[in-house]
Amino acid sequence: MRTRRETLYVSCEFLSDVKFTNLTANSALNLKVSQAEFSLRYEIKTDYREMILNVLK
Repeated sequence: MRTRRETLYVSCEFLSDVKFTNLTANSALNLKVSQAEFSLRYEIKTDYREMILNVLK
């Protein structure tokens, strides 16, 4: 079973490898950066959520 983080990573890789193969290099780079920023925000959000839930137990 995949964790949320792994699923997000796989979907980002899928998007960059399959759907956007014919973008210009600059657009592809911007896409990668925006995915990385989203991934980082997502991980921070889920990590804090887990920490808070652990404190509330």
